[in-house]
Amino acid sequence: MVTSVEIVPPRGVDASKMLSDVAALKREGVDAVNVPDGPRAQSRMGAVMTSLLIEQQVGIETVTHYCCRDRNLLGMLSDLLGASAMGLRNILLITGDPPKMGPYPDATAVFDIDAIGLTNLVNNLNHGLDPGGNPIGAPTRYAIGVGVNPAAVDPALPRRHLGAPGQAHPAACDLPSHARHPLLPRLLQPRRRSTPGCDPPPQRW
Repeated sequence: MVTSVEIVPPRGVDASKMLSDVAALKREGVDAVNVPDGPRAQSRMGAVMTSLLIEQQVGIETVTHYCCRDRNLLGMLSDLLGASAMGLRNILLITGDPPKMGPYPDATAVFDIDAIGLTNLVNNLNHGLDPGGNPIGAPTRYAIGVGVNPAAVDPALPRRHLGAPGQAHPAACDLPSHARHPLLPRLLQPRRRSTPGCDPPPQRW
């Protein structure tokens, strides 16, 4: 069993306490740390840079949360290519909390694409293609994770999103730790694939 613990990036530029806490988690046998991206729409150190600090200075794997709330398509593409070049491999793709939840009510959300589109974007990059279908050279090598609401109003909706034809197939799902819902066992069942190995690049994002 793999054990991961979610930490919160610092509010300022001093990451020493966070790094010390993560080092303690590593000594206790934790396998990875989850790094949220602007949780509760609050201003904190970016998840990508925080993850790089942790992996380089502590030597423990990170699961980097990445949301489509704050960046346009070009910004996300640049971030994802750079993060891959720096060695980040585990990424959890999410929508992001609404800006009005945080202390900056005048902040606006971007949402050039939603979390499903972002998942397909990263899947394309893993197949060496940019959003326009142009080759980028060596592909990224992300292990893609997504967030799932097991208590959705339409309980079949998360399953349809995860297994829809032409959609990327994530390697992991992030579920609330208290989740106890009839949909949960079905969400965790392996999906059928038409061919073994990698899925084909999606046709839409």
